[in-house]
Amino acid sequence: MLSSYVNTDPYAKRNAKVVDNVIFVLTAIFVANLLPFGANFRDILPEPFDIFDHVSNLVVSITIAYYATILIAKLIHLTGVNRSLGLLIAKSAAFILMITMNVLFETRGGLSLVGSSTTADTIDLAHGVLGAAIGVGVVYVKQKVDSGCHPESTQRR
Repeated sequence: MLSSYVNTDPYAKRNAKVVDNVIFVLTAIFVANLLPFGANFRDILPEPFDIFDHVSNLVVSITIAYYATILIAKLIHLTGVNRSLGLLIAKSAAFILMITMNVLFETRGGLSLVGSSTTADTIDLAHGVLGAAIGVGVVYVKQKVDSGCHPESTQRR
């Protein structure tokens, strides 16, 4: 959990707790959706707020955006670009990558381009892009947390 690593800065601690809570809730909904009783929760809320119908789009997009941002940032860092500029480029690149992936797999044009026979769904597209924004946002909050003081260390990074 990010919030356990945050220094005494109340703003950073609050941001880390928000990230912890968002990730926990989305993961819990995703897991509940996989269980046999998960189907009972679908279609309770009206579209586009029916989180059970679209949680997989959110969780997959969050995960891929988060790890893509970190991977791209590490690759950029190898080129000698300064850390903050590299992270900005990485966040932008990961977000663009996720938008592209969601457009390819959730729009008619994208599906015809990749040759898929699934159905286009703009609500899934919106949830996927929202998940990408959350994934990149988690990296931003983690960056702020990492610049603080960790409990096991008295040195600032």
